[in-house]
Parts: sequence; structure tokens; C-alpha cells
Amino acid sequence: MSDLKYYFSIFLRRLHYFLIVSVIVTAVSVIAAFTLPPAYESQTRLLLEGPQIPAELASSTVMVGLAEQLEIIEQRLMTRANLLAVARNQNAFEDIQEMTADEIVEAMRARTIIQTPGGRNPTPIMNITFEARSPQIAAGVLNEYLTLIEQQNAEFRTTRAGNTLEFFQQEVARLGQDLDAQSARILEFKTKNSGALPDSLEYRLDQQATLQEQVRQIDRDIATLRNQRTRLVEVFEATGQITEEQAAPRLSPDEERLQELRAQLDEALSVYSETNPRVRVLQARIAQIEERLAKAPEDAPDAAAPAPQRPGATMLDLQLSEIDTRISMLQEQRAETEDRLAELSESLARTPANTVALDELTRAYANIEEQYNLAVDRLAQASTGERIESLSRGQRISVIE
Repeated sequence: MSDLKYYFSIFLRRLHYFLIVSVIVTAVSVIAAFTLPPAYESQTRLLLEGPQIPAELASSTVMVGLAEQLEIIEQRLMTRANLLAVARNQNAFEDIQEMTADEIVEAMRARTIIQTPGGRNPTPIMNITFEARSPQIAAGVLNEYLTLIEQQNAEFRTTRAGNTLEFFQQEVARLGQDLDAQSARILEFKTKNSGALPDSLEYRLDQQATLQEQVRQIDRDIATLRNQRTRLVEVFEATGQITEEQAAPRLSPDEERLQELRAQLDEALSVYSETNPRVRVLQARIAQIEERLAKAPEDAPDAAAPAPQRPGATMLDLQLSEIDTRISMLQEQRAETEDRLAELSESLARTPANTVALDELTRAYANIEEQYNLAVDRLAQASTGERIESLSRGQRISVIE
């Protein structure tokens, strides 16, 4: 209690000092209040709203986070060009005509306060405040700020969505051209190697087996005819004549072969369909032999020969001439068959390499096709996103206060 009385007595003894300081401070404050120009503030609060269409149904292609979007708005607003244009349009400062561009920009940034929320999950709200010498200027500057924010945000989102759409349009066109070019390469390769492709391998193997069997049959027919010729000569030399059975006309090798092929065709049709490769080979072979028989002369050409020395010589010459003609025809047929076999063997030898090359071309085509389908799908999404932004159905900025 004694301490309080002691301090109070000291305060009373020095009261005149406190009064002098208070009077001076009060006088300075009153003078400053009457001499300094008045200052007015205009403030607005902006809310960044999410997309109006659910992302599960249709999503925009402008994928920008809320915090990033607020930062973009602030940086685009506070550019040098924007601040100079707003300050000169609103005549923000009394001596603005005498101020340099740097001074105007610095003054505008000093009088503009932008507050954005912080934290891990901030609310997308932005507060903008501007201080001016009159309420009309403060409100006018802030209104221009809002106009710039809305325009630049709309331009930013529509431009980005349009660029995305344009990129995928170009990508679809490029991949479509690549797909056509790869198709042309595959077609050219198949045309160039039409006889040695893997899809006809089974057919060519069956054809090779059939031709090899034909060669063996022709060899047997030639051997039979040569044996028959030898027997005829031996019989004639031994007896001086030819029996009616020996002189009786016989079927030519082509006619015998034709009968065998027709029998084989009947058996094949009882098991396979008409589109089976073996059936087709038999039909083609039968048509070939029928055509050759149609062109062959009905009788062997007569050859001038001396008068026979013994009875039956003329018949022997006719029989030998007919056998020689048949052997000659069979040999020509064998040569043709051997040529076809050589072509088949060459095509079969090229088939493995063609298979590898064709598989490589097909894989490249499948890869390009997959990329093309993906690009088409993304183009559809980009088109939807661009329409969402053009109709202002994506993120937008609203003035809430």
C-alpha cells in the first residue's frame, strides 16, 4: 500500500510533463487529420466455383487446381500493361500525367491488396482491395479489375481447351495418314509376294504333294509304254505278226490319268466340300487334261514308210508310232509339272522370310491403329471439354460480396 502511494506521488509531481506530451500528440493528430487528403477503400470478394457438369458425365480438358488457378488470376491481373491501362482509364492519381510508367505501376501495386487463402485445403476465395483518393476512383478501379479477371480467365480456359482440341485433331489426322501408309505397304508387300504368303501355305503344300504324285504317275506310265513297245517288237520278231489283242487300241496315258483323277475327285467330294484346296487342285488338273485331250489329234500323223516286208509290219509301225507319241506327250507333261514344282518349291522357300516380314508390318499397323483409336477417343473428350468451356460450364469466378 505504501508503494502505491509512493508511485502516485511521483506521478503527481510529473503530471505537467504528461500533459505537455498529450497536448502535442493531440495537436499533431488534429493537424494531420485536417491537412492529409482523405483515402477511400473499395473491396470485393471473389469465389472460384467448380464445374457445373459432373466430371463423371463430361469433364473439361482444362485441369488446373484451385490454388494454381487463384495464382494465375493474380499474376495475370497484376501485369504491367493491365495496371497502366486501369490507372490511366480511371485517372487514379492526381498528378498521373507527370508520373512515369514505373511510378504508376509501383503506386498501383502499393494500393492494391490481394489476399488468397492458405493451408492444405484452402477455400477458393480471393479478396481484392484498392485504396484511392475518392470513392468513385476506388470503385472504378476495382470494377475494371473484376472485368479483367473475368475476361482473362475466360480467355485462358477457352484458349487452353481450344489448343487441346486442335492438338488432337492434328494427331488424329497424322495417325490416319500413317495408318493409310502402313496399309499401302502391307498391300504392296502382299501383291509383290502373292505366291509365297503364309495364308496360302497349306494350299501350296497340298498342291506340291499332288504334283509330286503326278510326276511319279507319269514316270510309271512312261515305263509301262516302253515295256509295251519292247514286247510288241519282241512278239513281232518272234512270230512275224501281232495278235488282235495286242493290236487293239488302248487308252492313252492322258485318258487313263483322266479316269484316275475323276475317281479321286469323286472320293474327295464324298469327304470334303468343293472349296477344299485338294478338291480345287483335282478339278484344275482334270480341266487341264481335258483341254489337252481336246487339242490332241485324234489319230497319229501318217508317216511315209516303205512297204512292209512281212504281214503285220504296217500294224506294228502304227502301234510303235502311237506309243512313241504318247511317250513324247508324257515327257512334255512331266517337264511342265517339274517346272510347276520348281516354282512351288521356290515360293515355299520364301514363305518363312515373308511370314516374318508380314508379321512385322502387321504389328506396326496394329500399333498405329491402337494409337489412332486412342487419339480419336481423346479427340472426342477434347471436343466435349472445349464445348463446356465455350458455354462457360466449367470453373468460373463469381462475385459474392
